[in-house]
Amino acid sequence: MPGHDNVLRRARWHLGLLVTATFLLLPVAFAVLASFKSAHDLYGANPLPLRPTLDNYRVAIGQLPIVRLLVNTLVMSAGVMNLQLLVATLAGYALVRFHTRLGQLVLLVGTVSVLIPAQALLIPLFLMVSHLGWLNSYTALIVPQLSSCAVAVLLLRQHVAAIPASLNEAVLLDGANSWQALWHIVLPLLRPALGAVAISCSSTPGTSTSGRYSPRRTDRTPPFSSAWRCSATPRARTPDRCSRARHWPRCLS
Repeated sequence: MPGHDNVLRRARWHLGLLVTATFLLLPVAFAVLASFKSAHDLYGANPLPLRPTLDNYRVAIGQLPIVRLLVNTLVMSAGVMNLQLLVATLAGYALVRFHTRLGQLVLLVGTVSVLIPAQALLIPLFLMVSHLGWLNSYTALIVPQLSSCAVAVLLLRQHVAAIPASLNEAVLLDGANSWQALWHIVLPLLRPALGAVAISCSSTPGTSTSGRYSPRRTDRTPPFSSAWRCSATPRARTPDRCSRARHWPRCLS
């Protein structure tokens, strides 16, 4: 029966999604379980904490300014996400709707830049930020992340290209300009793609190495993810470096 076949198809689809989600969440579960282990049991074969302890959380809360770390992370992630979404949306729309040689060159450069590892840009970005006088500021955490927005541009370009050109032409015939067509036609149809790109853009800065040189000038506190990597190191191995987060970035070098 058609209805029964549809139910089975949806059940198989949701089962596949459940298996995929479980597989993706396993590293998170292991990290949470490892946070309750002592330094002696951290590298054991058993993923479960045999002797659960809260010492790691006491060390993190007592030796690191958690509030400042979270504020730095939220400001950086929000700034990078909004800036990359703005640039990627405008660039993707322009590359599809306006066919010029410059657009083809930009598309080629963006495609090639995806192949460049982020670590290769670390020193050039640091020198650029240093010469601009942006060290120890949020600007240095946010603006250099535009060097990695090529993926967002390519993704949104493909989604804009999938929108029928007749919709854009119909709006232009009704007297609207390109900005109105983008706002009223293209952006509503790009909501799923914008959501996916926003998640990608907001999660990338947390693991990027390009933000390690520019905490706040007042307290020299890094983003939460960088400082947590320092605090998660066993105290027996680094007793002095991880206890002084205010001296960052030296404690993360």
